[in-house]
Amino acid sequence: MQQGVAKFQNKNYGEAIKAMTVAGDINPKDTLAPLYTAIAAQQMKDNATAKNQLEKYITAGGRDAQIYGSLAMLYRSDNEMDKALATLD
Repeated sequence: MQQGVAKFQNKNYGEAIKAMTVAGDINPKDTLAPLYTAIAAQQMKDNATAKNQLEKYITAGGRDAQIYGSLAMLYRSDNEMDKALATLD
């Protein structure tokens, strides 16, 4: 996770995604790794990865309402309206 954060801070988002994805896989109950991975993916305009990581964040127990809103917006931008509405519910 520390390597991923360092890469993220240096705006090396591709490498940050790789490192933080591994961190999230090692500790699936962690919410920070998928959250930061999703943010890095959004910086790279990689909506598929961002959605996947935000879903992991929620599955791991993340409860920040803004994150649910971000996920809904990503679904909306990809024309997945049913998923967007379900996320907001």
